[in-house]
Formats: sequence, C-alpha cells, structure tokens
Amino acid sequence: MSGLDDLLLPERSRIVHIGPHKTGTTAIQGAFADARDRLGAYGLHYPGQKWQVYRPALALTGSAGHRGTGEVDPREWANLVEEIRSYGDDRTLISSESLVHASADRIARLRDDLDPERVQIVRMIRRYDKVLPSIWQQHVVNGYDKPWPRYVGWPLNSPTAQFWQRFGFASLTRQWAEVVGPDRVTVVVVDESDRGWLLRVMERLTGLPDGFLKVGDHARYQNRSLSWAEAEMIRRANLEFNARGWSDAALRHYIRFGVKAALKPFETEHAEGRPQVSPGRYAQLEDITRRDWDELQALGVRVVGELDWLLPPRHDGPLPDVPTAADPSAQGPLLLSAPKVIAAVSIVAKRATLSHAPALGKAPDLRAPRPKAPAIGPARSADRRRWWRRAPARTVVRPPLDQALAAWEKHLAAGGSEDLIALLPSLSIQMPAADEVVIAHGSARSYDELHVVRELVLRRVGSAATLIEWLHGAEPEPSYGLPEDVRLWANQRAVEMRAAILRNGTKVDGDLEALDPPPSDSAEPQLPAASAGLLLAGMVAITQRVARL
Repeated sequence: MSGLDDLLLPERSRIVHIGPHKTGTTAIQGAFADARDRLGAYGLHYPGQKWQVYRPALALTGSAGHRGTGEVDPREWANLVEEIRSYGDDRTLISSESLVHASADRIARLRDDLDPERVQIVRMIRRYDKVLPSIWQQHVVNGYDKPWPRYVGWPLNSPTAQFWQRFGFASLTRQWAEVVGPDRVTVVVVDESDRGWLLRVMERLTGLPDGFLKVGDHARYQNRSLSWAEAEMIRRANLEFNARGWSDAALRHYIRFGVKAALKPFETEHAEGRPQVSPGRYAQLEDITRRDWDELQALGVRVVGELDWLLPPRHDGPLPDVPTAADPSAQGPLLLSAPKVIAAVSIVAKRATLSHAPALGKAPDLRAPRPKAPAIGPARSADRRRWWRRAPARTVVRPPLDQALAAWEKHLAAGGSEDLIALLPSLSIQMPAADEVVIAHGSARSYDELHVVRELVLRRVGSAATLIEWLHGAEPEPSYGLPEDVRLWANQRAVEMRAAILRNGTKVDGDLEALDPPPSDSAEPQLPAASAGLLLAGMVAITQRVARL
C-alpha cells in the first residue's frame, strides 16, 4: 500500500484511467475537463474536447457502448493517438470507463500505440456492497428492466458472473497487468468517507499542486446515484420500451439524456429508499473482499488505500425478522414527489421537439397498457353469482373521495383544468338509498396522480386523457398527499353517508370505515414509481402520435 507522498508517475507518462463505472470516474473526468486549458502549465494534457474519450475508447475496444450509441468511426482511436503524440514529452491523461471492455489484444494495441515504455494504467476499486446497487442503477438508465432484488442475486450467486470480470479487484487488474506489466498499474481504493480523496490522488499521480482539481460545476459532472424510487420510475418506463420494441436511440434520447438529467438538480428524499445488499450477505461479501484483496496484492501492482475501506459494515446481532430494504414489499410502494415527476415527464415532451429526436420505430405500438380491473363486489365466484342474482335490491356505493376523484378525472380527461378543491362545491355525491349496499372502491386514479396530470396540462405538456389512460395500467394506490380541505370535505360526506345508512336501517356489505379518506403522512402529492414510469412512457407515446399527424 502506497501513501500520498510517493505517487508521482514518471515524466513523459501516458496515463490511462480505465474507471471502472461507479468508482468516482465522473468527478475525475469533470475536474480534468474543466481544468483542460490550465494543465499545460504543469506539463500535463487532457486530450479531446469532451469530458471523456468515450467514442475513441469504443473504437479501440470494439464494444457497442451504451444502448443507442450508434455507429462509431474506427478512426476515432487513431485520431486520439495522433493528438497524444503531438504533446511530445509532456504527460498526458485519458479517461474512459469503456476501456474496461478491452480484450487482451486490444489492451496490447493500446500499449503499443501509446508506447510500452510510457504507458501507465490507473484504476479504482470500491466496496462491493456500494458498487452493486450503483451498477444496477446504471444498467436501468441504459434500458435494463429487471428489479433490484432479481439483479443482486445474479453476481452474488455466481462467482463467474461478468460483474466480477469488470469490477473484481483482482480480475480486471490482472487482465491489464499481464499485458502492460504490473509495475505500470496503479490501483486506488475509494474512500467512502472522503469525497476529495480521489482528486488528491490524481493530483499526486499527475504532478498537479494540491487543491488544483475541483469537482466540475456542470450538471453533467454531478453524477449522483439515483434513489430506489427514481430508478424504479425509469425501470417501469423501460418495461414499456422493451415490450413494445421501441428504438434504442429513443430510449437513449428520452431516458439517459432526458429523464436522468432532469432528476440531477433534485435532492433524493429519505422516503425514496436506497437499494441495498441485505445484511445477510455481508459475511459473504467480506469473504470475497478479503480473497480478492489477497489476489490483488499478489499481482505486484501498486495499491493506494486500505483494505478496511473495502469491507462491508459489520452487522452484529440477529438478522432482521422483517424484509430488509432489498425488498420493496417491506416498505410499501416507492414514492416520488410530484415536482420531481413533473420535471421528468416535462423533459420528455421538451426533447421530443428537438430536431434530432429519434422515432420509436416504423410502426410503434402506442396503445396504453390494459387497465387494471377495479375490485367491486365479492371476490369468490359463488358469492359473486349470488350477489348478481340479488343485484336489484343492492347498490354499490363508493366512498366520497372516490366519487370526487372520479369526477375530477372525467373533468381533466375532457380538457378541463380546475383543481379538485374548486370542483367540490358542485359535486353531487351518491348516497345509499337501497335496502342493501356494497361499499367498494372504484377505478378512479389517486389524488396524487391526477394532481400531476393537471400540472402537466397547465404547462401545456401532453394530453390529459392519454396520460390518464396510461395511468390505468398501474395498480391502484391510495392518495398519499391529500390536501386538508379535500380531506375535511370527504370526512364530512362520509359522516353524512353513515347517518343515512343508520337512519334508513340499510344493510351494509363492507366496512363503514372504508367510507373515510385514507390517512396521509405527507402534505405534498407523492406518486408511486410505477405510475411515474407509465407517465414517462405515455408522454413518449403522445409525442410520437403528434409527430405522425
């Protein structure tokens, strides 16, 4: 293990930072890109015009890159090599996580093109329990549609999984060390407790003064991790893209460079959750970490950092009896604030107006998902038959809030834009008037969902009718951010309903408490991630319909 005092790489070095993904690469690339014009004073150059040499790296490795990247000119690598050579004896640094896809023969080409006597490789390693959820989120942004619990079991149950080849401490390092030589490889351990650590290491490696590198101010360099709810919103949209065969170019245009960018300015809320490796896996991860650390040390490469930084946290005592945060059923639906969903859907509409907006395909399926059937009446078939035989003597009565939401949904779908509070005085609520009534919820969407639809309509974004149609493809959820005025109104109407039932001696099939509005822990509308994802996909469908008119 090396300290910070002896890290400077030799003069004339051609330094290749290979990442991999989710190990602080965005912060490093942003810092060097922002300082590009000032590096020459210290005999250092950061070639290219962009924040990383992404396309030249793809040209070298022959890999496809992110979904929807398109064709890459194979001459891009050769052009980068020529630029590097133009800097003569100065140090140069190139960076791209895509270089981890290089096979042994492509690594050999890089070594030869950059001069075997001058090339130096730098890579980062990070705690596996931190990398796994970050990589799942990265895959989701690129179109992956499998949920976190299903994804995390794949590498942890398979020692030969591709994850270990790309992120394993020893496996990826060995691949490069065998070609360029272990004395030309530096491995840097990510310190989760010190966000400035990686930039200080890079300063020492490249001969820059302390404090020279800063985290880039541009939003593109602020590559914060998605919350679980944000990732689930995108994953639900991916399900529609993938099931309908919508183009990779469109997914990249709307999701990777649209929705993800729209989410960056927002803070992540605690209630949105974080995908985590279950504490029951910590002992397994510690064993893997210690084994890989020993193999890394045996390679003879230079390592900067401590083993303790890589170990998962200790979990003392018995494992939790309830599902952990790796299981969303432990905490109910993952919720997103309304402003965040509005921003995400709005960016889809905005990007549809760009001249280079790609089509979804030749004949894309733009139909909304099939709506979920409302659960009205008895569940068992025999009871249902008896119920329908006696239907003339029974009436289905929905709670007041459901009736109000159904009226508001109809108003918005017809082109209206009034808030629900403004509609309440004019609403006529159905009261129980039969000998027997069934109390059942209807199929109207929640207050939170309809609030977002209205806000989008006020911004002249999309069609309310189509957005509501897409929302019906999600499981119904209660209203989480119900305004107090609406709650008081619904409570008063529920009191009136119960009084009418008692006054008339009406027989009730169901719980009278179901007439009351649900409790709410939030004063602001909160959308389930599944509903938000359907709004994203629905907005894409709306923009394509408009383009085809």
